[in-house]
Amino acid sequence: MPIHRSIPRVCLRCRANFLANKHQVRIGKGLYCSRSCSSHRSRITVNAPLELLPDGITARLPLYHRGKAIPTYALVDAADAEWVNRWRWHLGTREYVRRRENGQTVYLHRELLGLPRIFDGRVSDHIDRVVLNCRRSNLRIVTLGGNNQNRSSNRRSSSAYRGVSWCKVTNKWLAFVKVNGDLKRLGRFASETEAAEVALAARRQLLPFSTD
Repeated sequence: MPIHRSIPRVCLRCRANFLANKHQVRIGKGLYCSRSCSSHRSRITVNAPLELLPDGITARLPLYHRGKAIPTYALVDAADAEWVNRWRWHLGTREYVRRRENGQTVYLHRELLGLPRIFDGRVSDHIDRVVLNCRRSNLRIVTLGGNNQNRSSNRRSSSAYRGVSWCKVTNKWLAFVKVNGDLKRLGRFASETEAAEVALAARRQLLPFSTD
């Protein structure tokens, strides 16, 4: 277990896990696990500067398209700003922040969590479902099944509430929850909000990674 003045980090060069002093991290240091890794820093690419937000712990990362900066930003921790700004990051499919290296797509959220670039069954989940929010407090490692639990309501749904749909046969609102791909019906209700409350209670019990 880390001592109270240390926090776990991932080395920017070798990607090894190590403990860094909290104060060093707070002032933008504590980036490398050893002097050897620190002395082999890669050349930093000249990019548009990251903007430090008023809270002092968050930075806005400008994203690129075809070599030019675009008016879209990702949020990262200020402590990660130096490492993140070594490359140009692009807005990819489904708005995931990514870059290319040796013909391979590299995703920012997986890199920050130290996940391998080749899928190994673990995924990075954006807790608030905002994929441009890549602050470490918003990222967690889960399985693919856990990631599927934290999904918003279907845009084509007849209800604005997740886990609720209109049943034309009974003229009532159907409450349901999906567990491991299986649909579990929770009953039909005259009130849409009542059905939503039942669905929410079921998710809290059956879907531990759901945030609503």
